[in-house]
Amino acid sequence: MRDGSILPVAWFDRNDLRRTAGEVSFRRGEGYVPSVEGVEDLTDGVVATVHGTEPYTVRLSRSRGRLTGQCTCPYGVDGAFCKHCVAVSLVLLERGDEPDDAAPDLRGYLRSLDVDTLAELLYRHAERDPTLYRELVLHCAREGAEMPDVARIRRQLDSSLRTGDFVGYHGSFDYAHKADSILDTLSELATTGHAREAGPLARRAVERITSALEHMDDSSGVVGDACHRAMDVYAQACVEAPPDPEELAGWLLDLDLNGPGWPEVDLRCFAYALGVTGVEAVRAHVERLWAQAPQRADPTEIPTEQWMRQIGLRRLREQLAEIDGDVDARVAILAEQLPRGDVSHRIATVLWEADRPEDATARAREGLEADGLAWRSAPLADFLVGAYRAGT
Repeated sequence: MRDGSILPVAWFDRNDLRRTAGEVSFRRGEGYVPSVEGVEDLTDGVVATVHGTEPYTVRLSRSRGRLTGQCTCPYGVDGAFCKHCVAVSLVLLERGDEPDDAAPDLRGYLRSLDVDTLAELLYRHAERDPTLYRELVLHCAREGAEMPDVARIRRQLDSSLRTGDFVGYHGSFDYAHKADSILDTLSELATTGHAREAGPLARRAVERITSALEHMDDSSGVVGDACHRAMDVYAQACVEAPPDPEELAGWLLDLDLNGPGWPEVDLRCFAYALGVTGVEAVRAHVERLWAQAPQRADPTEIPTEQWMRQIGLRRLREQLAEIDGDVDARVAILAEQLPRGDVSHRIATVLWEADRPEDATARAREGLEADGLAWRSAPLADFLVGAYRAGT
């Protein structure tokens, strides 16, 4: 390609592309131009597929007249304008599309349609587009009657969140999009007077996503994020419509201690729903298991599963102490892992937040002296500098 042979497109030119991507991504992207296929227009840009290590989906958009890009590759997921975005941009430049100043006002056109015409248009597209079909069904199920259609939402949840074979990296993004669609519906139900219906569905979503993650390449973390969001929606529903506290306590403990390791349970989010009865049920179970665990065990001397359970039990014990508002108990639990600079930093932070600055700085100084690993102690040094600057 020669710069002089390239025409600008609607919202960027070659110089804009270089500035946005940077020279390294720009040069790498030139080699991926032959791998671009299926460029399709969207309301604010284009979407295309670029074949790299696997097929990646690229979306280029206009944001305040500037070029922005999203890609499902690992680099793009972190927010970078990657080489795949560059490749699609170069294809657009090579095509020499004229600025689309005469693009139709689709929003205005749709608003001009009568209800029957608009309904027929949407229905015809839903017959060919499973994403649109799912969105419309969920919208209908939650708002089409006085009470939400729980059975229909459950069917959509199961069909969207069930997996068959192993789901690869690229497929994880599609799965996460489906999960977010379901969770949008459940979150809306939980906050509009239907938490009693939303709660069991949200728990079902947690269980489905947790199971799916065991057979999926989620190195991007998008499905893990959806799993944590499902827990947040469930906690939200439990606040609005608390379930049986002892049953909830049992479910949370089983998920955290016997599950695959995700999502991480945060008892503080469920404290209100658990109430005194549920919190004490959790405490009794955790204390019993902790008493049975080998104390001060070397992680190399016990099975990994047992070691991970001890980590989970300690985390739950600390959360229980935080629910109790017992700062000294939290510090004592954390201190079981000393001498470690990162643990000393957490202890100092807990004390500082409890408005005990002198205790906080004292523990930070002790930790700085005890841990010889500089990388682990660096946050402690930063903490002390901040504390001294604050006048402690």
